[in-house]
Amino acid sequence: IDDHLMQITHVLRGEEHITNTPKQVLIYRAFGWDVPEFGHMTIIVNEQKKKLSKRDKNVIQFIKEYQEMGYLPEAMFNFISLLGWSPSTNEEILTKEQIIEQFDPARLNKAPAMFDKDKLAYINSRYIKKLSVDELAEKSRPFLEKAGIQIPDDAWLKLLVGILQDRMSFIGQIVELYKAFFHDEFHIETDAYQFLIDNQSATLLDVFAEKSINHPFTAETIEALIKETSVQTQIKGKPLFMGLRIATTGDMHGPSLPISLALLGKERVLSRLRQTIKQLRGESWNDWY
Repeated sequence: IDDHLMQITHVLRGEEHITNTPKQVLIYRAFGWDVPEFGHMTIIVNEQKKKLSKRDKNVIQFIKEYQEMGYLPEAMFNFISLLGWSPSTNEEILTKEQIIEQFDPARLNKAPAMFDKDKLAYINSRYIKKLSVDELAEKSRPFLEKAGIQIPDDAWLKLLVGILQDRMSFIGQIVELYKAFFHDEFHIETDAYQFLIDNQSATLLDVFAEKSINHPFTAETIEALIKETSVQTQIKGKPLFMGLRIATTGDMHGPSLPISLALLGKERVLSRLRQTIKQLRGESWNDWY
């Protein structure tokens, strides 16, 4: 009766309601009302192919929880629209307007739809990549502040989200990525340390450290300092960039080196450089542990 009073013309619901449909059609006809179009969608299952349940602890159940993690509304709408339906094209990243335009009940799937958490994270990451740095910075700020992370200024925040944007599956992940990047316990893995030994990196690190002391530590000046260090030491390419990266971040690979060092800050970078130089110039490898 409510559906009739609200002038509902199409009813799409779960397949478990199929058996109710004949009774409801008879009620409509008994009242002399127009019968709406009924359509039934397949059930949604978890990754173990079992029907999704409110008691399923492996799947986050409530929209508010996704919101609190930093999933974007547009991404959630996109993902949910693909549960039990597929567009006529192979493109899965669709705006609300595109979904409305392309929706065709004939393309509703007959097989159960799986709630794929990895696919949701992927779709959300695509939407995060679409955000401007300014937009992502503002969306990230509450998560960082809630975690007790100090934000020196807006420029620093924009640098941070700029280098982490491509790694984020949900905006709240920035806290985890930040902590991995700014870990207080500086550590270099054996393979990375061996790279420094093989390339006799102590001189490179020493020159860069000395040049950095009396200069502003912005990404632009750091890039210039790296070039000056290369000219003075005649070290180029991989030994130059990877050597500096390992000695300052502990990693062999990562985002833009000048931006990474600017975010770490001069004090932390110089401390790590001196620590690494000291190790390379004679102290035992075991001193790292």
